[in-house]
Amino acid sequence: MVFQLNTPKTGLASGCKARDRGAEQVTVIDPDPARLALAQVMGATSVLAAAAEVPPGGHHVVFECVGHPGLLDPCVSATAGRGRVVIAGVHEGPVKFENPAGALLKELTIRFSVAYRPGDFRAVVDAFGAGSIDPAPLIGPLVGIDHLGEAFAMVKTGATGGRVLVSPEELHEG
Repeated sequence: MVFQLNTPKTGLASGCKARDRGAEQVTVIDPDPARLALAQVMGATSVLAAAAEVPPGGHHVVFECVGHPGLLDPCVSATAGRGRVVIAGVHEGPVKFENPAGALLKELTIRFSVAYRPGDFRAVVDAFGAGSIDPAPLIGPLVGIDHLGEAFAMVKTGATGGRVLVSPEELHEG
């Protein structure tokens, strides 16, 4: 079982890949109902609005994809003994960790990861090509390059349900 806290595009892609690699259950947490609906489209088997709703110790791998400094403890709580916590969200300040003894007693592996290797991109492109992961739900509006300012505004305000694609051709207007 795989569990993810928050679902920016990194989290959605992580859940898709987990399902593609054989995870039978993928639980996603996000306070935004639209992102939870998208997570289900992308293969999540259960969705929750808050970390407090997760039963303790039920997940073998937990991904924290948002970079919130207070989420390490809920990740540790949700992880089964000898499981793994992967922190993929960027933390801009100190990470609060109240219960290191809980991680120790469960013999957890805690890993921080933000780097991508060339093979990671090849694996994703191969999964798209094979049809095992459909990227369409992650794609947002297509805008012409003359609407680049609007594209940045959409991303900044979260007004898009997916990645904004910018075309150098002016045929595509936002």
